[in-house]
Amino acid sequence: MKKNIFILILILSATFLLGWVWKKKEPKAFIFLSDEIITPSNISAKVLRKVYDAGDRINYLILKKEEFETDQIRLQVIKVEPKFPFYKVEIVYTKDLEIDTRKNFFFDYFCLHQEGQYILRVFEYTDFNRPLAEGFFKVESDVYKLDGKEFKQ
Repeated sequence: MKKNIFILILILSATFLLGWVWKKKEPKAFIFLSDEIITPSNISAKVLRKVYDAGDRINYLILKKEEFETDQIRLQVIKVEPKFPFYKVEIVYTKDLEIDTRKNFFFDYFCLHQEGQYILRVFEYTDFNRPLAEGFFKVESDVYKLDGKEFKQ
């Protein structure tokens, strides 16, 4: 009987410790996406979007709780295609950006011309293994825009 109680306590302790070690960490930053220019002063739920037409400007705002640790960040856009039985993952856009370390936000834009599901990831130069933040969005359209002209795919 004592042996069974000891094993039960050991299993509960191991479960608690594993849960504590593998606890998901709180995000260090947030990404907001919009088709309009977005800054910390004009952010609202009305301007945020998750679906864009091909060729549209995808404006983003990276908002961090504290100031940035380094003066460079890496922006990475990954295209994800669910193909049975695995996902096809492809990096379609990467850009290293200079930022002001006295501020806790950064905003800019990019354009994508292919349909699909995408993940926007932002890294600080101190840690490329764990992104500061991730944002998910889609690009949908059979028409894409380039320099104000529309083209069929």
